[in-house]
Amino acid sequence: MFTYSMIAGLVHLKVLKIWLCEELEQIIVKDDDGDERDQIVSVSHLQSLCFPSLCKIEVRECRKLKNLFPVAMASGLPKLQILRVTKASRLLGVFGQDDINASPVDVEEMVLPNLRELSLEQLPSIISFILGCYDFLFPRLKKLKVYECPKLTTIFDTTPNGSMSARYKVLLI
Repeated sequence: MFTYSMIAGLVHLKVLKIWLCEELEQIIVKDDDGDERDQIVSVSHLQSLCFPSLCKIEVRECRKLKNLFPVAMASGLPKLQILRVTKASRLLGVFGQDDINASPVDVEEMVLPNLRELSLEQLPSIISFILGCYDFLFPRLKKLKVYECPKLTTIFDTTPNGSMSARYKVLLI
């Protein structure tokens, strides 16, 4: 849907709604310039690619989508207030590692500082809010809805200071 170079021109985008895109597999893809030297995407490059004004994301009925954004882009959503994902049957995580060649993010905790509403509904394949061993903090979250997400292992909990968190559940075998 968006290439890395397109994102640079969308700094004023406030609302992103993607509905009924049955064949959409990725929201953000690498530029197709054919230069193999650019095949490895650095974390700092992903973090600089962001939507600094984006307040609302709504994704509905995108059956082939596996995640919304690379995990490194989470820090590039400082104004995000509403995040709703519904009926994305192949979605594994909201944030994930899109690029197998990308370097892992070197932080254990991510923050969506202004997120007030998070809704995850009818996502039969979702395993985790964020794919990888990260914790997420939502200091301003007021509304959380998780409905028909049977494989979700993320634990949503309140921290001692009153913030909401999403923790990756470690399964002991």
